[in-house]
Amino acid sequence: MVLKDIEERLDAALFARINKSVVVNLDSVVEIKKLWHGDFEILLTDRARVRLSRRYRERVLAPKTQDSPKERPEICEDEAS
Repeated sequence: MVLKDIEERLDAALFARINKSVVVNLDSVVEIKKLWHGDFEILLTDRARVRLSRRYRERVLAPKTQDSPKERPEICEDEAS
């Protein structure tokens, strides 16, 4: 089974693909940090940091909808920018 198949079986209001290798539970997103060249870094509740690629960012950065369980974290600027 490929990641795309798994992604299609998950509830889109709770899970989102963030790069070609990772699907995250949106409830576990603590912070979204803006990096250069349009990429973002996501901090999860377990302190893992994963890259949000430009290809998948629209889904994660979209405003809260009725199906979304909670507000999305605000986007923080990278200290280096």
